[in-house]
Amino acid sequence: MATAAKTQLSVKQEEDLRAELAKLPPTATQDEILAVLTKYGSPDKVIAALTASASRTEATQARTATSEAANQAKVEAAKTAADAALERAKVAADAQIEAARERGATAIQIAQLQTQTKRDLAQLAISLKESASAELLTPKEKQKREAAYPQATSAINSFETKADSFVKDIEKLRDSPGLSEITGIAAGRLPGITANGRAAQALYDKIVAKGGFQALQDLRDASKTGGALGNVSNQEGKQLIASFAAIDRRQDAKDVRAALDQAIGDIQGSKTRLKEAYDLTYSYKAEQPKKTLSGEDRQALDWANKNPNDPRSAQIKNRLGEK
Repeated sequence: MATAAKTQLSVKQEEDLRAELAKLPPTATQDEILAVLTKYGSPDKVIAALTASASRTEATQARTATSEAANQAKVEAAKTAADAALERAKVAADAQIEAARERGATAIQIAQLQTQTKRDLAQLAISLKESASAELLTPKEKQKREAAYPQATSAINSFETKADSFVKDIEKLRDSPGLSEITGIAAGRLPGITANGRAAQALYDKIVAKGGFQALQDLRDASKTGGALGNVSNQEGKQLIASFAAIDRRQDAKDVRAALDQAIGDIQGSKTRLKEAYDLTYSYKAEQPKKTLSGEDRQALDWANKNPNDPRSAQIKNRLGEK
């Protein structure tokens, strides 16, 4: 078994050697120790092999400890970001409730809004927790997210643009002088008669159609990407459907205005929560050094920034990995 030329031991030899040494009594003599060592080679080379093995083990343990510390730091950073996102959502929810009070919302409407806010915050907390726990991505999971990145980015950007335009339409209807002419138990069942009434009717139909279909398509696209972003997208889609179902012009004008205000708050809240989920889902990208753009790519990016409303701008930014 002895091989004097060897400077390393096989795993089996090292295990057997260590087992034999462990069996020696604490009072073992030098001759007894050397007798065991010489079974596996010349004593000096065997000792050198054991020392090298111990050094490799210590190096591996050090690398493992460093990696664990880095991973723990990532988890803590993700948790801090999630806590901050949840706190911002709470502040926004409180502001929405206070705004409803100032507009003269009834006690029942305030209670409904508070209940819904609690549900929204609970759902957001769950989604943020999932995203934080998924901070330590496996290569397979990162590859999956990268594959969905263009679609997720496009869906989020499109939703934000449409949401801003949609809110403007709703605010226009809420403040329309013709709203009272198309709402109520009787007028709510008839088409608009005056010019203001017809304008309000057209705007109402446009909003209801968007609420039921167009405004939700981007959320459906985002939900297909999975992860925290997918969960939040699904939840927001359900919330917006419920919000627009509550806009019924057979109600009194005051109630319709309250429902429109609720829809505005829900859209703005969805916009914020989706962006938070998107940022957390792809937070690992922020850790990657940005690639240096070529002169041609830099010109293309500058053009995209100067022409944000051109559909090609989003495509250019997605290709270059820019938001």
